[in-house]
Amino acid sequence: MTNFSKDADSNLKSTVKPRYLVLGSGSVGFALAKELRESNKLVIIVDKDEAKVETLREEGFETIVGDISDPEIVNKIDLKNVVVILFLTSNNEANRKGIENFKKVINPDIQLFSRASDIINKEKMEDLGADYVFMPSKLVASSLSRSLERAESVHRGNRLARWLKGIREKNLRL
Repeated sequence: MTNFSKDADSNLKSTVKPRYLVLGSGSVGFALAKELRESNKLVIIVDKDEAKVETLREEGFETIVGDISDPEIVNKIDLKNVVVILFLTSNNEANRKGIENFKKVINPDIQLFSRASDIINKEKMEDLGADYVFMPSKLVASSLSRSLERAESVHRGNRLARWLKGIREKNLRL
């Protein structure tokens, strides 16, 4: 009977959906929370703006009012089944303090992702233990650069197609 109980527990744990903790619901945090929810992921959003939190609740999100730089915030959140904590405020200092606060109490299997405005803050967050730090401006620039390369390829392809069409028409006239 003891083995059955352990098997039932392990089966239950494997069927529980992982949760994503989104700290900060500005443009980046909200957009990501929507994407995660559309992918059928469980999301918890923490923000210090009570009105914003209430609006998010009305939209069906699980939310908590709290300041991520407050060391007590970790006591307000059930971290069971959380796989990733995302520090997505536009405030570098709040994100750094949040990383410090959560890093002290979380299971080492939980990944920490953070937003940084510049390379100096990116390095500070990595030094504090963030597993992945991104700079939105760099992501946008990289994405636009790839789009520009595609646009150049399309332009070259169109020019080549017109050139080939011209050659074919000349050959047909001969």
